[in-house]
Amino acid sequence: MVCVFTFNEEVQEEELMDGCTSSLARVDKAGYAGPLGTIKGAGWVTEMIARLNNTYPTQIASINSTLSSSPSTFPLESPIYLGFGHDTTLESIITAMGLLRPEEAYSGNMTLEKIDEGRKWKSSVMAPMGARLVLERMSCSGSSAGGTYVKMILNDATLPLKDLDACATSWGAVQGLCSLEAFNEGQAYALAGAGFSNCSNSE
Repeated sequence: MVCVFTFNEEVQEEELMDGCTSSLARVDKAGYAGPLGTIKGAGWVTEMIARLNNTYPTQIASINSTLSSSPSTFPLESPIYLGFGHDTTLESIITAMGLLRPEEAYSGNMTLEKIDEGRKWKSSVMAPMGARLVLERMSCSGSSAGGTYVKMILNDATLPLKDLDACATSWGAVQGLCSLEAFNEGQAYALAGAGFSNCSNSE
C-alpha cells in the first residue's frame, strides 16, 4: 500500500487560522484577555501552594473551606497528589500563576498576516487532549544553592518560571527552577484571591 501526501497551502493556512482562532477564544474565556481567567484558577493555585508548603490553604472565596481545612479531605505531607480538571481549568491555572503571559494584548480582527507563530499562548500546545501539568518539589543540600525548589512541567516541557518576577533571580531560574520561597512570593496575587471581588462586575 502506498500513501501519498501532498502539500496544500490553502489547507495549511486554514489550520493555522483555526488554531489561532481557538487560542484567542480560550485566552478570552480562561486566560489573560478575559476578566475571569485568573479568578477561576486562583483556588487551585492556593491549594497547590498549601500542599507545597505542607499547610492548610489560605481561605479565599473560590475554595470550599469545609474540604480544604479537614485532614481527611485535604491530607498533608503526601509524597504525591493528583488533581483532575478540564482543558480550560488548566489554562486558568496557568493564567492565575502569571505564566505564559502574551507580550501584547490582542485587539481587532485576526488575519493570517497578524498571527504570531512565536506567541507563548497556544491552546493546542498548552491543553491538548490528555494535557498534564506536573509540579515537582525538590530539595538540594551540600552546596551554596541548597534549599527547596519548585519545577513545573507542562506536557513534557519545562515551564519558564523565570517569567515570574519573584523567580527571575532564583538559582536555577534558567533551567526552570525557582526557590520555594520565591515561588510562594510570586503567587501573592492568586493567594489574595486574584480580584475575586471584581467577579460580580464581569459580564
